[in-house]
Amino acid sequence: MSETKRFSSGLLVLMLVLLFASAIPFPALSQAGGVPPVIQRHDRDGDGRVSRDEFRGPPQAFQSMDRNGDGYLTVDEFRGGKRGQRGGRQSSGQRDQQKKGRQPRQPDENGRQDTVSTSSPRTGPLRFVDTHTHLHPVGLDKTHGGEGGGFQGRLNEGENLAEAALKLIIRMDQQRLKTALIVVVPSGQSGPETTYILMRDTVRRHPDRLKLLAGGALLGPMLQETDPSAVTDEIKRRFREVAERVLDDGAVGFGEMISYHLCMNPKHTFQYAAPDHPLYLLLADIAAKRNVPIDLHMEAIERSVPTPNHLKRRCDKNPETLEPTIPGLEVLLRHNPNARIVWEHIGWDNTGQMSPSLMRRLLSEHANLFISLRGLDRNQTRDGRSFPNRIFDTAGRTVKPEWRQLIEDFPDRVMLGADEFIGPGDKAKLAASFEKTWSIPDIFPGEVGEMIGGENARRIFKLGN
Repeated sequence: MSETKRFSSGLLVLMLVLLFASAIPFPALSQAGGVPPVIQRHDRDGDGRVSRDEFRGPPQAFQSMDRNGDGYLTVDEFRGGKRGQRGGRQSSGQRDQQKKGRQPRQPDENGRQDTVSTSSPRTGPLRFVDTHTHLHPVGLDKTHGGEGGGFQGRLNEGENLAEAALKLIIRMDQQRLKTALIVVVPSGQSGPETTYILMRDTVRRHPDRLKLLAGGALLGPMLQETDPSAVTDEIKRRFREVAERVLDDGAVGFGEMISYHLCMNPKHTFQYAAPDHPLYLLLADIAAKRNVPIDLHMEAIERSVPTPNHLKRRCDKNPETLEPTIPGLEVLLRHNPNARIVWEHIGWDNTGQMSPSLMRRLLSEHANLFISLRGLDRNQTRDGRSFPNRIFDTAGRTVKPEWRQLIEDFPDRVMLGADEFIGPGDKAKLAASFEKTWSIPDIFPGEVGEMIGGENARRIFKLGN
């Protein structure tokens, strides 16, 4: 596919997303009444419409949505032509789904339908916080070959990230998310430094909705390439310099900091840096001094075991033996009790050792440890066995009793982070977890739901109201 056709396809997808968003209730209205959040975010002069200069997305997207060519986007144009203008037609399936008050179900990473229908978009003020979300310039499906061999060629990452950010914000509005913390992952196209700058600048365009978690893409290679016994004062100086820089650029925490990252497909990577590495201990001191958390990606491994065969089959980069991570994590937690560690992806267990009982022990013994849950629809293997330590039961309809009890016993230590990769194109099949993760507050009505949905994240990441 040519670059021109690929970009046109991306714009069409954006229009369809905006069209779909128009047919559902908007979760918040301006004081003037009737103005959806997507206009409020762009409309700097408050006249209820968005000019070409106010629009933060790609110029091509503005031109495509400005149907009458007057240089302004109105509510109807953002809503994609409800009255039948060009670009506003819906399939009968879409109309039927919307009449029933729910979104079309999405296939899982193996192309199968969800076992649970996505609930109707919430109404009311925006108030939740997602602690771990990705913007992707292409999308995981294309990157990992889901559309016939993977993505090839160059692309305009800046424009693609801008489209992805708009898509994310629409989905945030539907789930009543006020804020999403965006984690930088190095791009194979541009490398860590350019990726960081592009992501930083994309997030800055939406200061009221998106916040940056940064440092992992830049500090990770230093951690992984430096033997713990070879850390010098000069290495520490350079490490501190980069860490301070990302905070000065506006990051609300360090992330995604990788300690133990298993390879899950041939285009994935295996990454390892012991959580008690001297540079991790230094990062804890910096985080404590600057009063920001560390967002940690780490497999739960209490004891050394041979790598399971299914992980070897998935990727030959995985090691022969899984090295323990929990002892090093406890060293890190004890090193500086003022350093807040947020362990992400709880509920996505690849080793079989991320049990509720382990989480309970660690939370009981370390007041500076917090966990962020990730919910997925797929809870069974291809042969019908349950995945270990998933949050939802095999029917996918509620949180398992042992996880529910853990959440209710530590309501001030639990948050939510979907870890979904939002690209400029269609909603991804790979790693799709946004809607499922944000169904969790509905299972915990009242104070607990408010705490895990947003209050804890606002307190721990110092986000304000």
